[in-house]
Amino acid sequence: MINDKEGGFSVALLLNKFKQLQQDIMIIIKQKRLYAFFNSKVINSMMLIMELFILLIPCFNDVTVPIICGAASLLLIIGYTVWLFVKKPAKITVNKWLSEISSLYTIYFLIVIAMDKFSIWWDIFAVLVFISIFFISLIKPKDRVFLLDSQSLESKKTV
Repeated sequence: MINDKEGGFSVALLLNKFKQLQQDIMIIIKQKRLYAFFNSKVINSMMLIMELFILLIPCFNDVTVPIICGAASLLLIIGYTVWLFVKKPAKITVNKWLSEISSLYTIYFLIVIAMDKFSIWWDIFAVLVFISIFFISLIKPKDRVFLLDSQSLESKKTV
C-alpha cells in the first residue's frame, strides 16, 4: 500500500507512482507506432476473419465467397496499415488480449493448412473458436486507447 509521511493513504502519491510507471513503460516501448500496429484491434480482427475464410475454402462448393471475403479482409488490412503509417493518428485502439489470441489462432491456422485434413471437424473447431473469441471480446472488452503522439494531442487541446 502506498502511504504518505503520516502513514495515511495519499491519492496524489498514487497518481505520481502511476505516472512514473507509465513513463517507464513508454521508455520500454521504443517504436510506439509499430507496437500499436501489432496490438491494434482492427488488424487482429481482420487477420482472424481472413484466416477463417481461408480455412473455410474446402468447406464450400463454390470457392468465390470465401476468396472474396478473405481478399476483402486483406485489402482492409492493407488500407488500415497505409492509413496508420501515412496519416499518423495520435491515438489507436489496442487490445493486447485479442493480439495474443490472434497469434495462437494463426498458429492453429498454419497447422491445419499444413496437414492433410481427413475430417471437417478441424474447420468446425476453427469456426467455434472464432465465434467464441469475438463473443468474449464483446462481453469483456479489454480495449485501451494507446497514445502515439502526446505532444500533438496537447497542441490540439490548446487550440
